[in-house]
Amino acid sequence: MVKEKVKIRFIKKKSQKTECAAKILQALPEWFNDASANEKYIEELKSLPFWGAFNEKNECVGFFSVKIHFGQTGEILVCGVLSEYQGNKVGSELYSQVEAYLKKNICQYCVVKTLSDSVAYEPYEKTRKFYSSRGFEKLMVFDDYWAPDSPCLIMIKSL
Repeated sequence: MVKEKVKIRFIKKKSQKTECAAKILQALPEWFNDASANEKYIEELKSLPFWGAFNEKNECVGFFSVKIHFGQTGEILVCGVLSEYQGNKVGSELYSQVEAYLKKNICQYCVVKTLSDSVAYEPYEKTRKFYSSRGFEKLMVFDDYWAPDSPCLIMIKSL
């Protein structure tokens, strides 16, 4: 684990969002191993609020992107932190910025989709633990949202 300070920045430039997200998604195949899904994420996040975490060399080491539904629910569309920066509060700092943004925009809830715990897979166990530690609770599971062997858990947090 890298023990260096990162700076969180709100990113507006589409090219910078794309570059940051592509780098992180490619570096995390245990979470993001579907190239076509990654392309869809990258295309969609170009027009969405986006925060990047940058190390002392100004390299992107993590990001969060959100989408607001019906003016009241913020969804974490896609996010990731390089493995060597996980456990160093980078994800927490990024999420704090997201939550502040959603509250400022009068959102009542934040939701996130992740792999259901009915599938034993350590990377997503870490993901669910991250969200649970920030106050997210399990809401529902869709068995066929992504694929039959990848049930989608929706987690929710009241803001």
